[in-house]
Amino acid sequence: MILISLGLIKIKKFSLVEKYLSNVCVWICDRYENSGITSLGTPRIKEIEQLMSEYLTGFECQQEITSFTACALLDLSFIVEDKELFENISNDLKSVEIVLKLFHILNDESLISHDNNNILREMDAKCSTSFCDEYSTIIKYERENNTISLRDDSLYFIIFLLRDRYFPTFIKKIL
Repeated sequence: MILISLGLIKIKKFSLVEKYLSNVCVWICDRYENSGITSLGTPRIKEIEQLMSEYLTGFECQQEITSFTACALLDLSFIVEDKELFENISNDLKSVEIVLKLFHILNDESLISHDNNNILREMDAKCSTSFCDEYSTIIKYERENNTISLRDDSLYFIIFLLRDRYFPTFIKKIL
């Protein structure tokens, strides 16, 4: 979702990225009405089991209320700078009571590991449904406490593939 969206933003295909993010939002909301999706760092077999659990008997399903994917989706809709898109996605996520799960990397040592103790992990159930510069209560903390000194922009791609949430503050550097 992240790399596709960033690619579409980079080539200025805003109508396509907006349609894509809206479709992703519908999929996420549908999943959360039933069972949610697995947490970050879950083994692949458990991810498959979670996705298939409502369709096949014998699979275990663990009800999830938090979502990093929903957080990344909201961040991406913020970057597109379409107020209506952001507010629609935010309202849809709130309507199915998804709680945003945040992973903030605040230093260089935490860049490539999802289970590092230096990564700030938070839940944000009260993010703003209005398009504003600090729609999440955690963004201000992130901006004030970041000490990352990236020497190469290509490192951003490693971060996003793993689990970071630096979209609102840093993503435009590579776009």
